[in-house]
Amino acid sequence: MTPLLWLLLTKPTHGTWRVERFDAMQQDLVATFGRSTLIVEDLAAADKEQMMNQLAAAFQFPSWFGRNWDALNDSMAERATGSRWPDLVVFRPARPEEASGVQNLMTLADIVTQVAEESKRWFLFVGAEPSSVPTLPTG
Repeated sequence: MTPLLWLLLTKPTHGTWRVERFDAMQQDLVATFGRSTLIVEDLAAADKEQMMNQLAAAFQFPSWFGRNWDALNDSMAERATGSRWPDLVVFRPARPEEASGVQNLMTLADIVTQVAEESKRWFLFVGAEPSSVPTLPTG
Protein backbone atom coordinates (compact mmCIF):
# COMPACT_ATOMS: atom_id res chain seq x y z
CA MET A 1 0.00 0.00 0.00
CA THR A 2 1.36 3.41 -0.85
CA PRO A 3 1.77 5.92 1.98
CA LEU A 4 -0.86 8.26 0.54
CA LEU A 5 -3.34 5.44 0.10
CA TRP A 6 -2.70 4.46 3.74
CA LEU A 7 -3.62 8.01 4.77
CA LEU A 8 -6.80 8.06 2.70
CA LEU A 9 -7.97 4.60 3.75
CA THR A 10 -7.12 4.63 7.47
CA LYS A 11 -8.28 8.24 7.89
CA PRO A 12 -6.30 9.24 10.97
CA THR A 13 -7.95 12.24 12.59
CA HIS A 14 -4.89 14.45 12.11
CA GLY A 15 -1.16 14.40 11.56
CA THR A 16 2.01 15.80 10.07
CA TRP A 17 4.24 13.58 7.92
CA ARG A 18 6.96 13.56 5.28
CA VAL A 19 6.64 11.94 1.85
CA GLU A 20 9.20 11.45 -0.92
CA ARG A 21 6.96 12.92 -3.58
CA PHE A 22 3.52 14.36 -4.17
CA ASP A 23 2.59 14.71 -7.82
CA ALA A 24 -0.53 15.37 -9.91
CA MET A 25 -1.57 11.72 -9.83
CA GLN A 26 -1.46 11.73 -6.03
CA GLN A 27 -3.39 14.99 -5.92
CA ASP A 28 -6.05 13.37 -8.13
CA LEU A 29 -6.17 10.41 -5.75
CA VAL A 30 -6.82 12.75 -2.83
CA ALA A 31 -9.64 14.41 -4.81
CA THR A 32 -11.13 10.99 -5.64
CA PHE A 33 -11.58 10.45 -1.92
CA GLY A 34 -13.41 13.78 -1.66
CA ARG A 35 -10.57 15.59 0.09
CA SER A 36 -9.36 19.08 -0.75
CA THR A 37 -5.66 19.88 -1.10
CA LEU A 38 -3.56 23.03 -0.95
CA ILE A 39 -0.01 22.71 -2.26
CA VAL A 40 2.54 25.34 -1.30
CA GLU A 41 5.07 25.00 -4.15
CA ASP A 42 8.75 26.00 -3.95
CA LEU A 43 8.50 27.14 -0.35
CA ALA A 44 11.51 29.40 0.24
CA ALA A 45 12.68 27.56 3.33
CA ALA A 46 16.11 29.23 3.39
CA ASP A 47 14.61 32.74 3.44
CA LYS A 48 12.25 33.24 6.38
CA GLU A 49 10.83 36.54 5.11
CA GLN A 50 10.07 35.14 1.68
CA MET A 51 8.65 31.97 3.23
CA MET A 52 6.32 34.03 5.44
CA ASN A 53 5.16 35.99 2.37
CA GLN A 54 4.46 32.73 0.51
CA LEU A 55 2.53 31.28 3.43
CA ALA A 56 0.54 34.49 3.88
CA ALA A 57 -0.46 34.37 0.20
CA ALA A 58 -1.18 30.62 0.16
CA PHE A 59 -3.40 30.76 3.25
CA GLN A 60 -4.88 34.17 2.37
CA PHE A 61 -3.90 35.76 5.65
CA PRO A 62 -4.97 39.39 6.16
CA SER A 63 -2.60 42.21 5.20
CA TRP A 64 -1.83 42.85 8.87
CA PHE A 65 -0.36 39.33 9.30
CA GLY A 66 2.83 39.83 11.37
CA ARG A 67 5.13 37.54 9.33
CA ASN A 68 6.77 35.94 12.37
CA TRP A 69 6.45 32.50 13.95
CA ASP A 70 3.95 33.54 16.62
CA ALA A 71 1.73 35.28 14.08
CA LEU A 72 1.94 32.24 11.79
CA ASN A 73 0.93 29.93 14.62
CA ASP A 74 -2.00 32.16 15.62
CA SER A 75 -3.20 32.72 12.04
CA MET A 76 -2.99 29.07 11.05
CA ALA A 77 -4.68 27.89 14.25
CA GLU A 78 -7.49 30.39 13.78
CA ARG A 79 -8.12 29.55 10.13
CA ALA A 80 -7.54 25.79 10.22
CA THR A 81 -10.78 25.16 12.05
CA GLY A 82 -12.82 26.88 9.33
CA SER A 83 -14.76 25.04 6.66
CA ARG A 84 -12.78 26.67 3.84
CA TRP A 85 -9.47 25.23 5.07
CA PRO A 86 -8.23 22.31 2.94
CA ASP A 87 -8.22 18.78 4.33
CA LEU A 88 -4.59 18.31 3.29
CA VAL A 89 -1.83 20.92 3.07
CA VAL A 90 1.33 19.93 1.20
CA PHE A 91 4.56 21.89 1.61
CA ARG A 92 7.09 21.42 -1.19
CA PRO A 93 10.24 23.28 -0.03
CA ALA A 94 12.85 24.69 -2.39
CA ARG A 95 16.47 23.96 -1.42
CA PRO A 96 15.68 22.79 2.13
CA GLU A 97 19.20 21.45 2.63
CA GLU A 98 20.62 24.89 3.47
CA ALA A 99 21.10 25.22 7.23
CA SER A 100 18.64 28.10 7.60
CA GLY A 101 16.13 26.17 5.50
CA VAL A 102 16.35 23.14 7.75
CA GLN A 103 15.82 25.29 10.86
CA ASN A 104 12.89 27.17 9.30
CA LEU A 105 11.26 23.90 8.21
CA MET A 106 11.69 22.44 11.68
CA THR A 107 9.97 25.48 13.20
CA LEU A 108 7.20 25.33 10.59
CA ALA A 109 6.78 21.60 11.31
CA ASP A 110 6.40 22.31 15.04
CA ILE A 111 3.68 24.87 14.27
CA VAL A 112 1.73 22.73 11.82
CA THR A 113 1.95 19.69 14.09
CA GLN A 114 0.26 21.69 16.82
CA VAL A 115 -2.29 23.10 14.36
CA ALA A 116 -2.98 19.58 13.06
CA GLU A 117 -3.75 18.36 16.55
CA GLU A 118 -6.05 21.27 17.33
CA SER A 119 -7.85 21.40 13.98
CA LYS A 120 -7.85 17.70 13.02
CA ARG A 121 -6.14 18.39 9.67
CA TRP A 122 -3.38 16.70 7.68
CA PHE A 123 -0.05 18.24 6.65
CA LEU A 124 2.66 16.76 4.41
CA PHE A 125 6.23 17.90 3.77
CA VAL A 126 7.73 16.66 0.51
CA GLY A 127 11.38 15.60 0.75
CA ALA A 128 13.92 14.67 3.40
CA GLU A 129 13.46 17.74 5.59
CA PRO A 130 12.39 18.41 8.22
CA SER A 131 13.83 15.11 9.42
CA SER A 132 12.05 15.56 12.77
CA VAL A 133 8.75 14.83 11.02
CA PRO A 134 7.94 11.12 10.65
CA THR A 135 7.47 9.61 7.21
CA LEU A 136 3.96 8.68 6.18
CA PRO A 137 3.36 5.01 7.04
CA THR A 138 2.63 2.44 4.38
CA GLY A 139 0.25 0.37 6.43
